[in-house]
Amino acid sequence: MAFGRVWLVSTGLLFAVSMLWSLATPIGGAPDEPAQLIKAAATVRGELTGTGVRGQARAVVRMKVPEAFAAANKIPDCFRFRPTQPASCAPKWQDSKRLVYTTTYVGRYPPLYYFFVGLPSLISASSVAVRTMRAIGAAISAILLGLAIATAATWSRSRLLIVAIAVAATPLVMFLSGAVNPNSMEIAAAVCAWVAGIVLVVEHVEHPPRALVVVFVVAGVILELSRALSPLWMVGILGVLWLLDPPRTRRLACRLGPTRTGLVTLGVVGAGAGIYSLALHTYAILPAGPPVRPSTSTLHIVEAAFGHTTQYLNQAIGVFGWPDTPSPAVTIALWFAAIGTILVLGLAASRRRQALCLAAVAVAAIVVPTAITVSHARVDGFVGQARDFFPIFVGLPLLAGALIFETSLDARVPRRVAVLVLSGLAVAGFAAFVVALQRNVVGTAAAFDRLLDPGPNAWHPPVAPSLLIIGAAAVIAALSAWLAYLSLAPARSLASV
Repeated sequence: MAFGRVWLVSTGLLFAVSMLWSLATPIGGAPDEPAQLIKAAATVRGELTGTGVRGQARAVVRMKVPEAFAAANKIPDCFRFRPTQPASCAPKWQDSKRLVYTTTYVGRYPPLYYFFVGLPSLISASSVAVRTMRAIGAAISAILLGLAIATAATWSRSRLLIVAIAVAATPLVMFLSGAVNPNSMEIAAAVCAWVAGIVLVVEHVEHPPRALVVVFVVAGVILELSRALSPLWMVGILGVLWLLDPPRTRRLACRLGPTRTGLVTLGVVGAGAGIYSLALHTYAILPAGPPVRPSTSTLHIVEAAFGHTTQYLNQAIGVFGWPDTPSPAVTIALWFAAIGTILVLGLAASRRRQALCLAAVAVAAIVVPTAITVSHARVDGFVGQARDFFPIFVGLPLLAGALIFETSLDARVPRRVAVLVLSGLAVAGFAAFVVALQRNVVGTAAAFDRLLDPGPNAWHPPVAPSLLIIGAAAVIAALSAWLAYLSLAPARSLASV
């Protein structure tokens, strides 16, 4: 199947899933969304970093935005961190376009994402504008994830790489894609960069298709410009690609043409993004985590940070709200089973150096978040969440999935694995969606049947909850079937694309 058709269909299905999550989430019902709305509305009006506020943390800045966006800070006050409280308690959105000053703790963040999602705020200050801002963010994520799927389907002999992309696109990723949050673009760009880079080095290092190089560089540039730590993730991806096969990768990097141009572009953009972040303090974060006592030893801080690893793993699959609502047990179990299956098959198929690279990524996925958390702990407390480190987490299943084409197992095994894993992920994703919807409409303490007939005191999404549930079941099943179709199709490399 042609690259463009795979990309278009995949993007459309992913966008539909993200928009269902968006409709199931009240405005302000995703982590930091009110602050992100203020940043987006200010960025498109030419205010990139705001001005510091005396007596406040460095992350807090003052920005001028329409009054409706300034008031968004108060919307989730009554229900965030309270999963049994439905979102119906929130005040209604006020459609005021009058420009006022307000504060946000994400005002120093890199501007690329906000230039896109903030555009509707120039036209309207209504709740419809917010929903449109979410739709733009969902489209960005869907385009990048769809590009990753099309890349795997076109240039990789591993059909399970497509399954690995499905594993990487956890319910958390879909939830963030349906909200105003730059984590969604960063994660989607990281998935695409990982996929294109691994396929390039593992399968096409001698004769790299120009289009594959372009996909890798474009995804890498978007990743580097997403958030403050994004250049670090790109350096990590490049490091893993180098370790996969140093001699051949060196020849690829030194070859004249699009590959060298692409690497230079990544280097220049990454360096520029790093300098921008250092100069404008985009690394500054709100000290909102559990505080660390001055008497606490560094060893105890390291132990506490390391202890967050299990929490990060659960968050990476899906914790919704602020985050206050974990995925159901069936979602966690099925997703871990899928990850374990991909990793086991990847190790079985890999050569020694490839297995060492898998081990290195696994170690980095634990050590790097721990080190970053420790570096901030004495000043900001323990503030890290899985979404902040997701670009390194996804490298593990994606690398494992890309190596399975070399396995000596019966050819029927990957096909059966693909069907079983994708079916399990569809059930897991649907279960997570229903739990998140229940949390917002009636609260987690309410019986499930109240979700189908919530009554006047519940939160009412733009589409009836019953229709959202039916739509989610249909779209998630369609996406699973589409990915199964791609993963079962004969692998062929279209290097001329």
